[in-house]
Amino acid sequence: LLRGVLWEGIDLAPTALSFVALNGLADQLKADSTLAIEIRVHPNLGIGEPGMLLRLCSKRAEYLRGFLVATGIDEKRIVASSGGGDDSTVRKPEDGPLVGTAYAEIIPMPIPASR
Repeated sequence: LLRGVLWEGIDLAPTALSFVALNGLADQLKADSTLAIEIRVHPNLGIGEPGMLLRLCSKRAEYLRGFLVATGIDEKRIVASSGGGDDSTVRKPEDGPLVGTAYAEIIPMPIPASR
């Protein structure tokens, strides 16, 4: 779970406060060039039509990927995708209730081979 990154309404960009966590993630990726990640954005399926929310979350994940690439992270190190919804294997009860319309998950991946 990427704590501190949340969305409101149907905006592609997360809330302004979310950029504190995103800048921290960018710093981690810059500091360790052996890290690669998948970003999944999961919708809050309790608030709307699932198909529309999944498409929106896919675009939100691409937005986050674009943000990280703009900070200087090699695009080959970041994959973006839509998660399937409020997943109990990602969010635990200690995370509290889902606030906002989506949340982000970061999954470590092996570095892609150079071509």
